[in-house]
Amino acid sequence: LHGAAGKQGARDAWEKSFAAFQAREHSKQREERNRKRMGALIGKRHAFLESMTYISGEREIKSRGKVCLGLHGYEIQLTELLFEGVLDQADPPALCGLVAGVIHESRRREEFSSHALKPMRGLLRSARRAINYANEMEVAAGLQGSLKNIDEAMVPAIYEYAMGRTFEDMGGFTNAAPGDFVRVARMVVQYLRHLQKVCRQSGMDKLHDCAGEATKLIYRGPVDV
Repeated sequence: LHGAAGKQGARDAWEKSFAAFQAREHSKQREERNRKRMGALIGKRHAFLESMTYISGEREIKSRGKVCLGLHGYEIQLTELLFEGVLDQADPPALCGLVAGVIHESRRREEFSSHALKPMRGLLRSARRAINYANEMEVAAGLQGSLKNIDEAMVPAIYEYAMGRTFEDMGGFTNAAPGDFVRVARMVVQYLRHLQKVCRQSGMDKLHDCAGEATKLIYRGPVDV
């Protein structure tokens, strides 16, 4: 190298080579740190799911876990509301409102008529309690409490629509744009269908029928395309 590149060239080549070596070593160290971090995270997540009776031992998936696998988004929240009996307390319109509370995430301050929540206050309280407990168990397992809790902003509008109010009435129950209401209502339908499926597979006939009736109540007008 010295004969081909000269003294300075050799020095430059050595420095580049040393820099490349350091980069490789640092990369290996980063990979190892990331591998350990991911392993620790998986271990904590496993501990959380085991403490919540979703899984057991090396391979067993328990009833909660099987239901969780059949849901797509907000799985822990909906599974907890199902197994803690909160969903069973709801009639079809209230089930629509509960699902809306689970899946909706307000982007701005959304105002609504507070009296519209009166028929659902007890259910919403129970739902928050169940999700709070799951969050506490996450923290106890060494994780951050990551489960979104109930967001009431769209609950009154979805509930009242399921009770038979017209699309034009919705302005009295939410200040969200009409398109936002329709989007959330369609998402509620989607999650109700997920619930129907897992209830059918698990033999939960009462909740299966309630979810089916709830779907019919809300899947109408502009929500039904």
